Amino acid sequence: MQVLGVASMIAKAGQFRDLSRDELVKLFASAWHECRLTGMLILVDQYELAAKPNSRNRDFECREFVEFYLANLDAVNKWDLVDSTAPKIFGAWLVENCNERGVLDSLVITAVPKASKVAKDGGTLYTLKPEEKEGQFCGVFPYKAHVQLSFAQGASLDDPDGLLEGGGKFRRHLTYKSLDDVDAKIVKRFTKAASKL
Repeated sequence: MQVLGVASMIAKAGQFRDLSRDELVKLFASAWHECRLTGMLILVDQYELAAKPNSRNRDFECREFVEFYLANLDAVNKWDLVDSTAPKIFGAWLVENCNERGVLDSLVITAVPKASKVAKDGGTLYTLKPEEKEGQFCGVFPYKAHVQLSFAQGASLDDPDGLLEGGGKFRRHLTYKSLDDVDAKIVKRFTKAASKL
């Protein structure tokens, strides 16, 4: 059995740049840390290739890579995986698309890919039942000094850490004053749960 160091893994990742997303998901699901790391390094390589200034469909492809990365965050479960991937994929994309509203939109759609968007009340509502007037499960609303991620049935959400704000009968929300405040795992957890209520 050959043991590879990180430098060797980076070199190997470059050889498999054309690996499909289905194959990457298989690597991400491996019980072996090294397989997950190699898969993530291949994803970084693919993202960096798509992010080159002269790349056709650059913005669309980069956004798709970010959404794929966020959809597979469970595989990023060790600090070396975080350090090797987050700044190069999510961080690089955030630098170019740096606004809280856009980040929250991406996280909501990543958490609930079948959600439809509805523009309303100066924000964006998300629903799995577009034919129903009140079928929204959450919404993103920009204000002058912050952006709010609001949950229609937020009072029914499990919130053991007391992160949700608001004291009304139904709605609860998370407030973000900067991108540094946004925790992707928390946003995705609440959004997935809200979509099931």
